[in-house]
Amino acid sequence: MLSSTNGFYEINCDFLKYDGKNEVAYSSGNVRIKKSGLELFSDKAVFNRKENRILLDGSVRITDSTTTITCVSADYNIRTDTALLKGVRVFQKPFYIAGREALKKGDEYFFKDAYITTCDLIPPHYKISCSRMRLKREDDVSMWNVFLSFHGIPVLYFPYYWQKIGDKKWDLSVRAGNSSTKGGFVKTKFIWRFTKKFKVALLNDYFGKLGYGKGIEMEYKKTDLYSDFYAYHINEKNTGLRNINVKQRHWQRLPRNFILQLDFEWQDYSTFDWDYRKDEVLVAKPTYLRSRGSVSRSAPDYYFRFSGYRNETLSGIDFVPSEVNAPEVYFRLNPHRLLFLKYDLSYDFLRKYYPSGGFADYTNIHSANFRIYESYRLLRWFTFFPRLGYSFHKIQSRSPLNYYFHNVNFSLNFYRPVRLDFTHNYKIKTDGSVVLNTVSFADEYRPFHGAVFRQFVTYDIGKKAVPFGYRFSALSNKLEMRIFRLKFYYKNYFQIPTAATTYWEAETGNGFFSTRLAHSAAEKNFVNLFQRFNFSLGKWRIMLRGRFYFRYNGFKMSSDSLTEKEISVKRNLHCWDMFLRYLVTPSRREFWVFFNVAAFPNKPMGVYHDAVDGEWSFRKK
Repeated sequence: MLSSTNGFYEINCDFLKYDGKNEVAYSSGNVRIKKSGLELFSDKAVFNRKENRILLDGSVRITDSTTTITCVSADYNIRTDTALLKGVRVFQKPFYIAGREALKKGDEYFFKDAYITTCDLIPPHYKISCSRMRLKREDDVSMWNVFLSFHGIPVLYFPYYWQKIGDKKWDLSVRAGNSSTKGGFVKTKFIWRFTKKFKVALLNDYFGKLGYGKGIEMEYKKTDLYSDFYAYHINEKNTGLRNINVKQRHWQRLPRNFILQLDFEWQDYSTFDWDYRKDEVLVAKPTYLRSRGSVSRSAPDYYFRFSGYRNETLSGIDFVPSEVNAPEVYFRLNPHRLLFLKYDLSYDFLRKYYPSGGFADYTNIHSANFRIYESYRLLRWFTFFPRLGYSFHKIQSRSPLNYYFHNVNFSLNFYRPVRLDFTHNYKIKTDGSVVLNTVSFADEYRPFHGAVFRQFVTYDIGKKAVPFGYRFSALSNKLEMRIFRLKFYYKNYFQIPTAATTYWEAETGNGFFSTRLAHSAAEKNFVNLFQRFNFSLGKWRIMLRGRFYFRYNGFKMSSDSLTEKEISVKRNLHCWDMFLRYLVTPSRREFWVFFNVAAFPNKPMGVYHDAVDGEWSFRKK
C-alpha cells in the first residue's frame, strides 16, 4: 500500500523495488494497481508518487465502471486523468474502438489511425475506420476520412462522420413501399428528445392513393407522472373526407398516495383504420368526443375511486351524449378480522345517463356487497370454508333487490393421492324466491409422480322441473402427465344426459415439438391439428408451425387442409442478427426479413410483404 497526494494505492506484483529518495516504485510480474474504482494491470510498472504518474508496459489493461482499455504501453497521469496509449483498444459497451495511438483527457479520447465496431473479433467482421477520431465517453464520436468496410473490403467513404453513442437526442424511422390500397407510400417518424423525460415525435406520411398525413406525438414521463398526447390528420385524396384523431392521457401520483388519471379522445369522421387502410364497408365512423377521469387511492385497508365517463357523438351540428357516468363512487374495504372471522364489503354509486328506455335521463344506481368467511381445518384431512353474505342493488326509485347468499366448501384429503371438493352455492331474495341453488363437485387424483387427473361438474338443485340428467353441467375431465421431458394432457367436456362428448383436445410435446388435436361436436367429423417444431441447425434457430383442419372420417387431407402455416428463422451472424418470417392465416399473408446489429436489437431494418393488402415496404426503426 502506497500513498500519494492523490490518495492511497494498492500494489500487487511479483517483484517490487522502492526508491525512497526519488519516491518512485518499480514493480514487475503480474502487476495490479488499484485505487477506488480504477484498476491497472501490466507486466511492468513505474509509479512516481510525486507526480502521480504511472508508466505501464506490456499487456496493459485499465478498467473502471464503464470502460476497459487494453494497450501495449501507457503513460498515465492519474492527477489530471490524462494518458498516452500505444496500440490501444477501448471497450465502452457496446462499442470497440481500436487505434495506433490515443490520447486520453478525462472522458475524451483522441485516436490516430483508428476504427470503431460492435464486433468483438480481431479483425472484426465490419468496421468504420478513419485517420482521426474523437470519442467522448457515453456521448458521441466524430471521425475524419471515414471508410465503412466488410471483411476488410471498403464499400463506402465519408470525409466526415458524427454519431451519437449515448442517449440519442433524435431517432428517425422510415417505412416505404407500395400497396394496392395505399398506392406508393412513405411513412416517417422523427423523434426529438428534449430531455430524458420529454420527447416529441413528428409524423409525416404520404400515400399515393389516400393523400398526405401528418401528426404529432408527445410524451413526458417521470417516476410519479406520465402524460402523452397524440394527434393525426389525413384528408382522403379523392373525396376530401377529413380524418382526425386526437388522444390525451395523463397519470399522476398525488400527495397521500392518491392517483389521478385523465383520458380524452376525439375521432372525426373516418373510413380508415389505425393502419390507414380503407375499411371494407365504406361507411364513415361517427365523430365522437370521449373523456374519462378518476381519482383513486389504494391502501392496505381499503380502495377508493371517484370517477366519471362521458361519450358524445355528433348529431347534426351538436354533440349528443350517448353514454355518461357522472359520477361513479366505488369503495372497497379489504379483508378485516373480527374475532374468529374475516369480513369485507364494497359499495358502488353510479349516476348513469340513459338516452332512451324506461329510466330517467340520469338514473342513480346503488350496489353493495358484504361477506363474512373463514377457513377451518377441522381434521388433518378435512377443511371447511364457509362464506356468507348480503347483496343490495337499487335503481332510482324502484324497489331495491336484496339477496342473501352463501358459498360453502368442504375439502377432503383422507388419502394423499386423492382430493375431493364439494361446494354449495345458494342465493335467495329477501322475499324468499331462490335465485341460485347449485352443488359443485371436484376431484383430483395423483396416481404417480408427474400425473394428475381432475374432474369438475355442477348440479343445479333448482331445476326440479327438468329431467334429472339435464340438471348437470358438462362434466369436465382433464389428465396431465409428465414423463422425463415429455408433457401430455387430455381434456374433454362430457354431456351427462346425452352421454356424448361435446369437445375434446389432446396435446403432447417438449422443447423440440408440440402436437395438439382438438375436436368440437359442432364440427362433425372434422378435427384441428396444431403442429409446431423448434430446433437449431448450427447458428440457425428455426420454428415451423402449422394448423390442419381436416375430415377424420375417411382421413381426407389435402393442401387445402393446411389453413395456417408459419416459418420463422433466426440466424446469429456474430455481430449481426437476421430474422425471417413467413405467415399465412385465413386473414393474413405476410413475409418479412429483418437485419439488425446484435448490439442494437431494437433497431432493425428490413423488407415486409403483406399479400392481402398487396404491400411491399422497406422499414427502418
